[in-house]
Amino acid sequence: MKKFLINSMFSMLLLTYAATTLAQREISIGDYLSPTYAPMLINKKTDLRASPFLSADWLVGDVVLDDGKTYQNVKFNYDQASESLVIEVNGNTYAPNRQVKKFTYLDNGDTVAFKSGYLPEDQTLVEVLYEGNTTLLKHTKKSKIQREDHFTGNTEINFVPRTDYYLVKGNELRKVSATEKGILDALADKKSALKSYVNERHANLKDDRVLAALIEYYDSL
Repeated sequence: MKKFLINSMFSMLLLTYAATTLAQREISIGDYLSPTYAPMLINKKTDLRASPFLSADWLVGDVVLDDGKTYQNVKFNYDQASESLVIEVNGNTYAPNRQVKKFTYLDNGDTVAFKSGYLPEDQTLVEVLYEGNTTLLKHTKKSKIQREDHFTGNTEINFVPRTDYYLVKGNELRKVSATEKGILDALADKKSALKSYVNERHANLKDDRVLAALIEYYDSL
């Protein structure tokens, strides 16, 4: 009996170890992730003007690859200069070997989603501000600006963002100016109703959430 209990306990330990090892291997080892030495200048005090990343801190959410492989509740960040994703596992950084199809995370309770497949460059990830019969997209890319001070010898590196907005209606992708005139001209078939919506609410279209609400209203007409 004693021998049986010892054997049972040993078997349970082996199963626990195997499950733990499998879980670790699932996220950190295999054909999907490769080590990367991306400069992770990440902490809450980081000035994003000096960083290529989307966030000054690690984001936590889900990452979906083009073959359906999904990493849930992982730490990651998005390099907006090279337009590539970096995943953090146990203090190490990894880059997916396959194309990232989508990633999502929570921001003050709201789900933020980035997807590829909308722009001509299929691998380009864009933020989906609203998705319906008409879809509103936002694409931000950072350019590296390097300046040298000839007096001190110091080099200053900054990353300057450029943001473009797009509307997808039917099978047509159209770049638009995120201004009242730009949006109303792009959605001219319901221009009068949209203009009334903006005026009545004193809508500030520089706010992405307000802009998304306007497109949602357009879809409801």
